[in-house]
Amino acid sequence: MLVCTLAGCAVKPPDFNALAGDDVTLRHPIELRQSWQELTLPFANRFDERAQEQIASFVADWRHFGSGPIFIRIAENPGNEKSVKAQLDRLRAALVSEGMRGSAKLIREPMGQTDRTPIMWLSFVRMKAEVVTSCGRWPENLASNAETNWDNRVYSNFGCAYQNMIATQTADPRDLISARVESPIDAQMRVRALNRLREDRATQGGAN
Repeated sequence: MLVCTLAGCAVKPPDFNALAGDDVTLRHPIELRQSWQELTLPFANRFDERAQEQIASFVADWRHFGSGPIFIRIAENPGNEKSVKAQLDRLRAALVSEGMRGSAKLIREPMGQTDRTPIMWLSFVRMKAEVVTSCGRWPENLASNAETNWDNRVYSNFGCAYQNMIATQTADPRDLISARVESPIDAQMRVRALNRLREDRATQGGAN
């Protein structure tokens, strides 16, 4: 009788596998993929301060994250060959001045006769963090109740926007899979902190 009573008090361990689908990192996983980073620039007689800053930032990203060369895609129409050549020379000079190594790959696209301002696109291949699933999926009725199989579980779209925000705002996607190398310790700073603790001066801000 005693054995049966104790057995009745046993606690059933939780089924963690049943809750795996509620984990946003499993429901909307972030993966590292090869993707394109692009910069669009209009034709101009010279690059203004804004364009120079954009080109500098673009080349800095290419040097840090880029894989392969920089591609220049340019739309041109008949009769503006001289203008296109001058624009490409200015663009290449700006890229080299910001640290581009090697030569950029040129892709020409016919634009036809038009009054629109010609456009240039700079691009390179880099690693980016992206969410595999797409947001905005609503396969279930959120207004469910006990009569329609209410089970107190998160809805399918839960966490999708959050995961996309994390992927978009991550400066270096490699940080999502491994930590960076620690910087060398500052021995003098450690000794000074320990001395302050020993002297009971740890809370005295500004003390040297």
